[in-house]
Amino acid sequence: MGDGKFLVRLIISSIISLIGVGIFITGIWVHITAGKAYIAVLSARVVTHLIMIPIQVIVMFALRKLLKPAFEKFLY
Repeated sequence: MGDGKFLVRLIISSIISLIGVGIFITGIWVHITAGKAYIAVLSARVVTHLIMIPIQVIVMFALRKLLKPAFEKFLY
């Protein structure tokens, strides 16, 4: 798989993961268990997760570049 196609898939999966699970589902869970106001929990999580999306994409892309030779050598 080419780097461009992998990067697009990585960005989409990071957005789905961080926004869908990290913000909404975890936010609802904190609201249920701690009784905090959902909007207050949501506003704090949105900022941190929007900052984390590019960081996660960069780290995962770099790890793929770093580990690709080892995968090709031992798995294929």
